[in-house]
Amino acid sequence: MEVSPAMLRLFDSIEMSKGIYKQAGEVAERWNKIVFDKKLELRKKKNKKRKR
Repeated sequence: MEVSPAMLRLFDSIEMSKGIYKQAGEVAERWNKIVFDKKLELRKKKNKKRKR
């Protein structure tokens, strides 16, 4: 999940929505990191099982 920088700029210029899309971008970054870490963990477990 990724928020477009162009969308961030567009909605940041609207007074009512300031911060909402910035937060969405931050949450998307955290989500991507969590998913990456989980996939890495699963790969390590899978490789560990193969070595046995």
